[in-house]
Amino acid sequence: MWSNILTLASTFFQDMFNLPQPKDQDGTPVVDVSEDSPVIDALLHIIYPVKCQPLTDIELIRKVLGAALEYDVSVGVQEICGLLVTRHSSSGEDALRTYAITCQYKLEDEARLAAKTTLQFPITEVYVKEVELIPAGDYIRLLEYRRKAVAAMAAFIRPDVDAAIPPEIRRACCSRYFEWARFVTNANTVLCEAPWSQTVFSIHFVKTFYHSMCRSCGRDSHSQWTAVIEYLKAESERRIDKIQLSVKF
Repeated sequence: MWSNILTLASTFFQDMFNLPQPKDQDGTPVVDVSEDSPVIDALLHIIYPVKCQPLTDIELIRKVLGAALEYDVSVGVQEICGLLVTRHSSSGEDALRTYAITCQYKLEDEARLAAKTTLQFPITEVYVKEVELIPAGDYIRLLEYRRKAVAAMAAFIRPDVDAAIPPEIRRACCSRYFEWARFVTNANTVLCEAPWSQTVFSIHFVKTFYHSMCRSCGRDSHSQWTAVIEYLKAESERRIDKIQLSVKF
């Protein structure tokens, strides 16, 4: 290992190399670390400017993040947080796992982002072993955050179409052939478990609630309701973003 590269990557190593270190029988300085070799190897591959295999094992990712924080390797923290961000949007399990890991290491911004991502999925019956690593309070605060998100969406997606959709979008003649009440009923069935589910804002979900051809103007109403769905998506995110996860690190 080149000590110069380590000192550039970490103030911890910079300070350590300024102190006398024990040597092995050949006179080579030896540094004892608590992490096992796969963790240190992965961290060194991030530090050194060499091509390496991407990390995929979540437990190894968690341990490497811990080592990067312990040894003040900022490039390692950035790299691992980037990996977690790309992972946590694929399923409720991954989102909850990422939330637990970021809470364990007290990464506030990343924990907030992971908590928001969990809103896309039902997690009531989801268990991941990483939740054992965080205080119960962190998990309870996530559930409270989700409860507020459910309430916010219930106040938005409601039977009164006039309150949900702006007049400039709703006044189009095509809108009269959208079965709003039935959409609300079906959407809220999903949103009560996953309050920021992208499913309810997909054309595949919505298309069963409107007639394919407007009976008034004869146009394909698909394009009209694409605009409605884009509005609903943007407005739902705006309302979700007003809800703050309580973080007590």
